[in-house]
Amino acid sequence: MSARIAIDGRFLTQRTTGVQRYAREIVRALDAAGIAGVDLELICPPGAERLALTHIRQTFRGVGRGQAWEQLQLPWFAAGRPLLCLCCLAPIFCRHRAVVVHDAAVFDVPEGFSPLFTAWYRVVLRALAASGAHLITDSEFSRGRLAPALHVTPGQIEVIGLGSDHVDRIEPDHSLADRLDGKPYVLAIGSLQPNKNIGTLEAAMQDPRLAHLKLVVAGGRSSRVFRAGPGNGGAPDVEYTGYVTDEQLVGLLQRALLFVFPSRYEGFGLPPLEAMRAGCPVLASNAASIPEACGEDAAVYFDPDDVGQLASAIARLAADEAERTRLIAAGRRRTEQMKWDGPARAVLDAVRKCAGTRAARQPSPQGDAAT
Repeated sequence: MSARIAIDGRFLTQRTTGVQRYAREIVRALDAAGIAGVDLELICPPGAERLALTHIRQTFRGVGRGQAWEQLQLPWFAAGRPLLCLCCLAPIFCRHRAVVVHDAAVFDVPEGFSPLFTAWYRVVLRALAASGAHLITDSEFSRGRLAPALHVTPGQIEVIGLGSDHVDRIEPDHSLADRLDGKPYVLAIGSLQPNKNIGTLEAAMQDPRLAHLKLVVAGGRSSRVFRAGPGNGGAPDVEYTGYVTDEQLVGLLQRALLFVFPSRYEGFGLPPLEAMRAGCPVLASNAASIPEACGEDAAVYFDPDDVGQLASAIARLAADEAERTRLIAAGRRRTEQMKWDGPARAVLDAVRKCAGTRAARQPSPQGDAAT
């Protein structure tokens, strides 16, 4: 008899950031695996994006698409089946749930969110923990931060990592890189959240040793393509791309001299792995979960609060082609260990556990693949 499992598809009504990327790749990997003995239904609000799926049934049910749909309607549609929620929240009143909580940011860095958002997430996450939801997170760092915040033991939170091989499917678009007129550039991914720490990177780029480089910030605070920020003296300008497509981001990564990830707080840190997979050397903050995600030798690390140290690290790496080549090779080795099939199967195993329906472990990916 097949194990029947429902998946919360509300993420397909949302703009794709790291959390939604995770959900998409887990669903795609489960669909590609075509695991025998499991009946999966991706339940979505009306109007959600339709995915090209082969083995997972995607359905559109109910009215609305927000928190009310997830909290009040989704449990009814799940109809007693184990429910897998991939984007931090899940219905409070639902019997069997596995929920992936990517970080403890609403507890640790609440200044990055609105007060209403922070309050709601704290209430729901603590209610999920208190009501026995099976909790999953991305890193040992996040498990250590979530456990006291949710009043559970670390052993009550399962750690399952991420993949990066989705980058292989993306056809690069070099149009934005071509507009930089061949000047070497350092690439970062921007955000208004203080913990993303783009300001420290901007300050570091004012160092005279870096005057020959441009800083390009993908995403961030401008909706216009390539709005130049103010430069001081001979220091490089900062170019903000605004929103970029996956294709444009990979194109920028492939042409960048290096990728800098100055974040002070991450539950995992997917962008550096995407950079590694695209063949770009990585310079990363030594904070939070980032070294855990990037590994010992696949990135060069710096203190995210030390402008001078960051400037020196960029200058050294920009001048050392051999070290950049070594980092590219190490990054490829690192990301070969981090493919979405493994996390997807582990998450599926976890949702089985939460309802006491765990089956024997499935055969290898090659044995399970649909033919």
